[in-house]
Amino acid sequence: GVSGANGLPAGVSATWSANTITISGTPTTAVGSPFSYSIPLTGGCGTVSATGTITVTPLSTLALASASTTSNQQVCINAPINTILYSIGGLATGATITGLPAGVISAFSGGLLAITGTPTSAGSYTFTVATTGGCTPAAALSGVIDVIAMPVVAPITGTTNICVGTSSLLNDATATGVWTSSSSSASVGSTGLVIGLSAGSSIINYMVTINGCSTTVSTTVNVLTFPVVAPISGPTSMCEASMIDLNDASLSGIWASSSIGTATINSAGEVVGISAGTATMTYTISNGVCSTSSSYVITVNPLPFVAAITGASVVCEGDSILLSDITPAGVWTTDSPLIATVNPITGMVTGESAGVAIISYVITDLSCSADVSTSITVNPLPVVSPIIAPSDICQGDSILLSDLTPGGLWTSESLLIAAINSSGMLTALSAGISVIDYEVTLLGCTSIESSTVTVHGTPSAPLNSGDSTYCSTAILSDLTAISGLGGTLTWYSDSTLLTVLGEGSSLAPTSAIGTNTYYITETVSGCEGLASTISININTCGIEIVTAFTPDGDLKNDKWILPDIDKSFPKNVVYIYNRWGTLIFQSEQGQYEMKPWDGTYNGKALPVDSYFYMIEYNDDYTTGSKGNVSIIIVQ
Repeated sequence: GVSGANGLPAGVSATWSANTITISGTPTTAVGSPFSYSIPLTGGCGTVSATGTITVTPLSTLALASASTTSNQQVCINAPINTILYSIGGLATGATITGLPAGVISAFSGGLLAITGTPTSAGSYTFTVATTGGCTPAAALSGVIDVIAMPVVAPITGTTNICVGTSSLLNDATATGVWTSSSSSASVGSTGLVIGLSAGSSIINYMVTINGCSTTVSTTVNVLTFPVVAPISGPTSMCEASMIDLNDASLSGIWASSSIGTATINSAGEVVGISAGTATMTYTISNGVCSTSSSYVITVNPLPFVAAITGASVVCEGDSILLSDITPAGVWTTDSPLIATVNPITGMVTGESAGVAIISYVITDLSCSADVSTSITVNPLPVVSPIIAPSDICQGDSILLSDLTPGGLWTSESLLIAAINSSGMLTALSAGISVIDYEVTLLGCTSIESSTVTVHGTPSAPLNSGDSTYCSTAILSDLTAISGLGGTLTWYSDSTLLTVLGEGSSLAPTSAIGTNTYYITETVSGCEGLASTISININTCGIEIVTAFTPDGDLKNDKWILPDIDKSFPKNVVYIYNRWGTLIFQSEQGQYEMKPWDGTYNGKALPVDSYFYMIEYNDDYTTGSKGNVSIIIVQ
């Protein structure tokens, strides 16, 4: 038999049976290999031992070198796994690995197998690591990598532009998420309510985690400040149907009315009153998100009632009509003072020029004015040509006046001075001044053209020196006439007053033998009066010389008369001598008839006697006369 066994590797034993030593078993270690064993035999002679050597080759080893959790881990898809390390021992020279998810790889170096990577597909992956080389069977280990799919998160919805101090509720259709903000510009609550804290931008995140895997969706929230709006300026009250202007120094704002039934406002800030009441006007400036408004209350006052205007609607140039309105305390105005003016108090309208003017009557109450208007047509005055007429006419004359404008009516303003018929025939009746009117009416409007006519009275026949008779040898005296009105005296030789002999107060007559008649007229202001006449008889005779006279004081033949001697011989001189040749009388030249010889000498009566006379005619062609003249006494 045998007695024990020495040096066998652990797990190996020796047995004796049928004179056979059987060494069997499974070595459990290779440490100390090769193993030299000795199995002593029992019985027989001496000590005999069975010896031998067993070489134990180590088995391939595979052990997890990383944390125990790494071989059975959960990881999110597209997230790197925790590195898995395996140490390989024995005579193994490497390892194979199967079952890794896509994106995960292995690498062997220095006895370590490293499993790393980022799985790209979801699922539960069981992987197996087996050694290669060395003794068989190979060592093998397995693990599990659970790749968790990322949660699918809906996009964030809601308003992302907010103002400082305002909020916006963001939403996400995926439940169980958590809201966070990236900056202090905005905060977000668990319900997704975002509050603007300060101007700026903030990223708001919504993260959903399932099985440790999180998906985050984000949106940017812009926090804007409110615009600064200046206060509104302008009137605070207005009238119905009127317009006022509101102003705001801030630019790019929008005007609005709280009550368009009371007042409207346009983009320029022009407010139109619609009906009585109050309306709040707002001026709003917006940066697209935040709006700031300035408010202004406008009171719209009602318009006063005004009754309709009454009165004529047509007036002529230069004429007036009276308009009226039963509503008291109004003011009258015109839109065209060059066409028609109106008295602001009385409503008296005066036509100024042809056209149409709008006359209004304005009532003011509570600073609101209402008016009614009427159209006034000013018809033009007919244009009348000047009257064709002389400015002077003589009494008793007639003349036809005319005017180029047809259809007029002739009248005289002084019928006792001048009369005129419908044809324009003017008859001068008496001295004076008369205005002649020519009146034309068109469209109810009358124009009068006037002409002043002076009627000059007809001068009377001038007083004259009277008729005379001359001897042909006499020197003729000038004919004379007196002007009654200071006019011009004209001398004619015929009764038809056609042949003018001269003008002035005197005229030298002709010495033609016979009766010569002269006609004298007076003309004043072109008016020639009736003619007076002077007849001059020129006879072929000398003077009559009487031969005796009786200066006895009985007033009969008391002077020696030589008829017409002065007229016939204007330069005559008469001499008287006594019988002794003494000159006892001499006349002044041409004045004998004014102081004829009265039978005296030096104031004393001469005795009855015969006296000698001598007459010188002094006309250059008549021989003087000589003879005797006697003083006699009739008993």
